[in-house]
Amino acid sequence: MRRISVNDDIYFSEIPEEQGPEASSSSKKRRRGSVDRDEKYIEALKDLVLIAQELRKVGGLTALELHRAHAELKSSVLLWMLFKDVPDENKAEFVRELIMT
Repeated sequence: MRRISVNDDIYFSEIPEEQGPEASSSSKKRRRGSVDRDEKYIEALKDLVLIAQELRKVGGLTALELHRAHAELKSSVLLWMLFKDVPDENKAEFVRELIMT
């Protein structure tokens, strides 16, 4: 830090514009971390939308049954994988069994 004397009582400090390689590195890490979080958030939203779309294809379910099924499927990757493997004609029964337990 360099001091510039204006008079005997007042000093101004110059702050270098570039803080060095550490400062730019940490800001890059923050930006990269933010991008990673944003990408994870977007992927999670896509999964939630996909679950909702698949459940809407199942006929004969009430709005409450759809809501409960969505809550169950989004909370378990295993249940979601099982649901996707169930033949379309059996999905309504699968959902009803799922939400009854």
